[in-house]
Formats: sequence, structure tokens, C-alpha cells
Amino acid sequence: MKIALLGAWHSHAIMHVSEVASRPDEFELVGMYDADDLVIAKNKERWAEYGLDIPFFSSVEEVLDSAAEAVVVEGHVYQNLDYAERALEAGKHVLLEKPAGVDLTQLARVYLTEGNAEYEAGEWHDVQIETAAEFPSLLRELAACMRGEKEPDFSLAHDMAVQRTLFKGCGIEDGRALR
Repeated sequence: MKIALLGAWHSHAIMHVSEVASRPDEFELVGMYDADDLVIAKNKERWAEYGLDIPFFSSVEEVLDSAAEAVVVEGHVYQNLDYAERALEAGKHVLLEKPAGVDLTQLARVYLTEGNAEYEAGEWHDVQIETAAEFPSLLRELAACMRGEKEPDFSLAHDMAVQRTLFKGCGIEDGRALR
């Protein structure tokens, strides 16, 4: 599966780079983009240990015009929904990091669904992961979903509940104020 990173600020971006490096028969990182030159410079340095020759795109459009089948959105929280929406409009599969963004209306539009009543806002589900080896491979999960081999483990309603809970915990009624 060919992937690209759209935004590389989030701390989980390195997890995906590591995954690509450890599974070259499954994944190819066709490139990444971040609007912040400092983020790019730091990531070039941090990711050098993985031995990947990662192209750095100069614009979102270059990412969306690339051979990437899927885009992993790892930007600043206020950027992520815009990145995800543009990637979906370009026909890419999207892995969107949490918190997804700052606008619940836009989040609902990106999901293209109202979800279901499986999860209530504010409901907490504690998942204990003891070691890094137990952490699920999100890229392998995405690839299996793209191939139609499985459904995502968490519903869109669950993701919306997580987002609402994050806002509520921060005392935010409308995340658009964070833009």
C-alpha cells in the first residue's frame, strides 16, 4: 500500500514511519508534507535512523496528486479536518489522528454519516496496552479495511463521542473558536 503523510507534526507520525520501514513488502511511503519547515527539518533528522528516502512535498496538492492510495493525517489539530476533507475529495483513503479537529460540524461532514447510538458522548472506554508490541498496526488495519477484509474496529459514532468528550473536558462547546 502506498501512503503519504499529510502533516507530520503529531507525535504518532514516527510510529507510521517506523511501520513502513519495518514492512517494506507491505508499505511504501511516497512522501510527506507539512506547512512548517521546522517540523520537516526535525523529522528529517529524527527519521534518518529508519533509512528511508522520504520525499518531502511542497504542497497539499502534491500529496493529493501523488501515487498514494492512502493519506495519514498527522498535522496540528486545527489542520487535520481540512487535510482529511481534501484527501477524501481527492479519492484517497484516510487515517485521521485524534483529536480529529476543532469543528464537530466539519467532522460530521468528513464522516458522511450521523453514526449510531452505540456510544454516548462522554462515555469512557479504557484500553490497556502494556507494551509497544501490543499496539495495533494502524497501517495494517487500514490496508485490511481498504481490501475489504474487515470493518474498522471502532465505529464513527465512537470517534465522534471521543471528539465531543475531548472538547467537553477542555470546556469547549464549539471547537471552531480554536481556529
